[in-house]
Amino acid sequence: MVKRQNRRTFIKSTGTAAFAVSSMLYSRIQGANDRLHLGIVGCGTRGNYLMREACKLADKHNIEITALCDVWKKNLSTTMANLAKYQRAKPATYSRYQDMLTQDHVDAVIIATPDFAHTPILIEALKANKDAFVEKPMATRIDHAREAVDLVKEKNAVVQVGTQRRSDFRHMEAARLIHTGMLGTVSEIETAWHDASPRWARDFSDVKQDDVDWEQYLMDLPKEPFSLERFRRWHFYRDFTVGTPGLLGIHRSRLRPLGCFDHVLPVLDFRQTADL
Repeated sequence: MVKRQNRRTFIKSTGTAAFAVSSMLYSRIQGANDRLHLGIVGCGTRGNYLMREACKLADKHNIEITALCDVWKKNLSTTMANLAKYQRAKPATYSRYQDMLTQDHVDAVIIATPDFAHTPILIEALKANKDAFVEKPMATRIDHAREAVDLVKEKNAVVQVGTQRRSDFRHMEAARLIHTGMLGTVSEIETAWHDASPRWARDFSDVKQDDVDWEQYLMDLPKEPFSLERFRRWHFYRDFTVGTPGLLGIHRSRLRPLGCFDHVLPVLDFRQTADL
């Protein structure tokens, strides 16, 4: 329980941290016995970005990446090479997150998988008494979201969802300005994200079926034949994602949790024109 209390102390002290996952990496007494051991689940572009940011905090907060998990062997090998630039110790590697979560050398996990896998992995991590940083959207199913929230409360766990603009200086200053009353009573907000880049259009010429744990990739979805397009271009398929409202829109709908308003603003319209 000492580790978890230290983590909570750090959360209170981070305030305007530039990177959201820093809220999970806590003020700690330096020493091998009190090191925070992190596992990365999902070693793609986003997972590698989050891993690098965690590594930048490694000396200050006594962090070590001890486990990597991905269903694609290429992602694992690439991430191993990237991690070697930051630490000497080699992490254990897994294709199945269930195996990683049984290990004592993992205290907390960073979850950066395709959207539909976020909450199932988070739920299992909580059951294994691991803390977590999970990318947004936290869930693609209401029942999954409710189960995860209940487990967080039951386990007294430290979990953060990657809506990092809540700790962005610009947004925090906007919240401060609103609190001054300078703008009067705010009754309507219009916000937009102008992004039409085809993020789903990922190359899959380097993917070999034998290098992918396809059964694990599908999680609890119905079994189906291996598909290069559905593996690499998952943004394009409804069963793998809730689409751009969860991917990008969430960043524009987080003013209320910043404490900007004492009243609830009605949602009159929500539209998404970006082509992911």
